[in-house]
Amino acid sequence: MKRPAPKVVVRAIQIRKDGRARPFSVSWRVGNLPPFHDSFATKDEAEDLVRRIKIASRDGVRFSSHTGLPAEWGNGEVVVVATWARDWIQGEWNELAPRTRQSYVESLARLIEVAVAPRSRELKPAERQELATWLRVPGHKLSVGLDSWISRNSFGLDDLGRGELALIDRALRTKLDGTPMAPNTASRHVRTARTCLGDAVERGIIDNLVWPTQKKGAKRKSARKAQPVEISVIEAMSPDSFAKLLAAIPSHQPASRMYQAMTAVIGYAGLRPEEILALVISDLHLPETGWGSIKVMKAYTGAGIDWGTKDENIGLVKSSASNRLVPISPKLVRILREYLDSVPASSGEIFRTATGGLPQSTNWNRSLTRAAERAGVPRVAVYDLRHMAASHMCRSGLPLAQAAKRLGHTSEVLVRFYLEPVEGDDERCNQLLDGFYES
Repeated sequence: MKRPAPKVVVRAIQIRKDGRARPFSVSWRVGNLPPFHDSFATKDEAEDLVRRIKIASRDGVRFSSHTGLPAEWGNGEVVVVATWARDWIQGEWNELAPRTRQSYVESLARLIEVAVAPRSRELKPAERQELATWLRVPGHKLSVGLDSWISRNSFGLDDLGRGELALIDRALRTKLDGTPMAPNTASRHVRTARTCLGDAVERGIIDNLVWPTQKKGAKRKSARKAQPVEISVIEAMSPDSFAKLLAAIPSHQPASRMYQAMTAVIGYAGLRPEEILALVISDLHLPETGWGSIKVMKAYTGAGIDWGTKDENIGLVKSSASNRLVPISPKLVRILREYLDSVPASSGEIFRTATGGLPQSTNWNRSLTRAAERAGVPRVAVYDLRHMAASHMCRSGLPLAQAAKRLGHTSEVLVRFYLEPVEGDDERCNQLLDGFYES
């Protein structure tokens, strides 16, 4: 299916009567990027650019976020891997699910770092973070040092011969400390890089890519040795530990109360983080006594590394089970009522910072880490708590179909991906089995 063309708006040609050698000025915008400008000696040259830009936009051509012109034009400059990767992901952004965006940014940042001339200096941690921001935020300007590093070191697309691709493939499968990366992560990095660079071939910017194939080995079956398999069992946090974690989240930081309420919603009701960010006050039914409910109708489509940017849309929830009604316990009702009493808003989005911005995933996870240390309980990440909620629902005896309905997916997904043993449940399970063995 052909991708929708970026929205390109070209302003009328302006004539500057101040004695300039190139008085005919053209400005245009590509999507949400800042405006681009160019000037010409004659009106015919300016009109020619306007005509070509409009034709390219109509034909669905990918525009460069660096020059504002179709990437296919080249503009007499070498298209480097870093610039192409950025143009590619920003062109794909609206078509990607939130988790896929996060995965692509991570993989392409690694691609940019390794697709460089030999003996290039390694990036600093802050520069890697800046590179990820540059990939996902339209119009973001790199620092002088990082921009210079890319200009000097990044391979041009035309430089990607068999040898260069072999080096890139090997580096994408290796951690920063030189040890092999986990196979699934390595495959994801390589797959994303091949998809990104392969699109340059499809668009005729480069002729072809000869990506190296992985050797699978040819050992005889009799010569193979069985490798020991390590099984790591992850336990969900117990209800007591979660209560301690929740109580330890508030601090001197004003936003800590917000993160406490958000944590309560994911831990007690099992909503996805992107669904929590999209909640508005009218979605809540919070009676003074008894059970309440949360109406889950929408999700914040920018949820990802930093939950996206403010201009991204609120969209439908991930699963087809949209507009679901999730019952919530009196305990969660009380927590939400107390939180809403502490914030001035009486309508609109529930969870926003003091400046009206989106809560950041890094800050939420950081608040959980600090709280876990204070409470003396195991460390958890935000999404671990959704798994915990699923495990607690089923541990309590709730039918699988009901638990799956509240979480917004199928019973198969619930059993396959979410259920975990609960911390400290060994003794309880032993008591359940006592009657069976004694009968």
